[in-house]
Amino acid sequence: MNATRVQVAALVAATVATSMTFIDATAMGLALPAIATAMNVSSSQSLWIVAASAIPLAVLLIPAGVLADRLGRRKTLVTGLVLFAIASMACAMATDMIWLISSRVMQGVGGAMIVVGSLAVLTAAHPPDRRGRAIGAWSAACAAALVTGPLLGGAMAQAGLWRGIFIVQLPLAMITLLYLRRVPETKRPSPPVAAAPPAPAPVWRNAVVRGALASALLIYTAVYGLLLVMPLALIAGSGYRPDHAAVAQLPMLLLLVAACPIAGRWMDRRGPRPPACIGCLLAASGLVCLIVGGLGTGISDYAARLLGPLTLVGAGMGLTIVPLSATVMNGADAASLGAAAAINALVARVAALLAVGVFGGVLVSYGVVWTAPQTPEPADWDPAFRAAMAVAALLCASASALAAHHLPTTSPVKPARTAPPLEAQP
Repeated sequence: MNATRVQVAALVAATVATSMTFIDATAMGLALPAIATAMNVSSSQSLWIVAASAIPLAVLLIPAGVLADRLGRRKTLVTGLVLFAIASMACAMATDMIWLISSRVMQGVGGAMIVVGSLAVLTAAHPPDRRGRAIGAWSAACAAALVTGPLLGGAMAQAGLWRGIFIVQLPLAMITLLYLRRVPETKRPSPPVAAAPPAPAPVWRNAVVRGALASALLIYTAVYGLLLVMPLALIAGSGYRPDHAAVAQLPMLLLLVAACPIAGRWMDRRGPRPPACIGCLLAASGLVCLIVGGLGTGISDYAARLLGPLTLVGAGMGLTIVPLSATVMNGADAASLGAAAAINALVARVAALLAVGVFGGVLVSYGVVWTAPQTPEPADWDPAFRAAMAVAALLCASASALAAHHLPTTSPVKPARTAPPLEAQP
């Protein structure tokens, strides 16, 4: 098959597959009050609906990466898609909290295979000197899922149809499977028994990669914390309807989408340090503006207090995410792309868990609630909102400092070892 067609098919499959996990994560924040009310659980208990998927996803990423390199990247992705689709249907049919959480755990298992397999398939299909652009396009399209997720979650919650958030995953899984038929299988080659080559050095032994992973942990914690706090604060603290809260986040998410391909091209030309550092500082400045302006008392305060800061945050996040991911993937040799994808994804998923603990802890410590029936005053939420934004700003500033110290101004990062060519199977 033509190499360009394979690259396009790999890009589409990786994008749609990863988007499934992003839609699940971002739609959940807006639907969480409705789900918690339907399941008759408290605000703090409802956080387990998020964590039930995030914990197995994070724990199983490294095993999924090893599996992808040994058994095949495409095979791992296909298995994850099937598991995730089945679990999503089970979530949609859940009638109690135990059923829902059990199904969310299964989603996390499938999600680990999806996250690792999609990035490994994409990276294997593109040469190192074009991975910045490819990962930039992938990140932009996945960021579009960040736009779709809140809109879907808000609309479904407003209509009382939160189960539709899970049902929509089924056609996305089918689309991905169709495109994967055009992508050849790749995996670590089997060495001759008589002369086995030395094992490749683990990707984390690369100091540049370690710096990128540390920066990514901080920035992703800020991202997931913001995506958790913002919809809850708008709905419960400022009186927004769920669908209006989703629309209110659009400037941030659209700027994130627009900035990703710019960051990819910038990295390919100038290296990962400039876009990563500038992006972190832009995001931090937007968060500081949110601290100063506060949450506001409703939609009438949106343009004055939230619009500009959210735009800065979105642009900054988009510039940052791409060079950090591409640096990690370029630091791996060709035989360890699955492991590198697993480590890269593990950092993001650990950050998601940290965000639930840290930012959820901030909200709980301030005594705010987001489950009906209740009508909290905006003043109850404003101190908690400002405190959460302060934590996020500190994380972004720290990520910028790490990126400035560790990331290079040349690209791509060359792997320490050169591996034998990949085994390609039809």
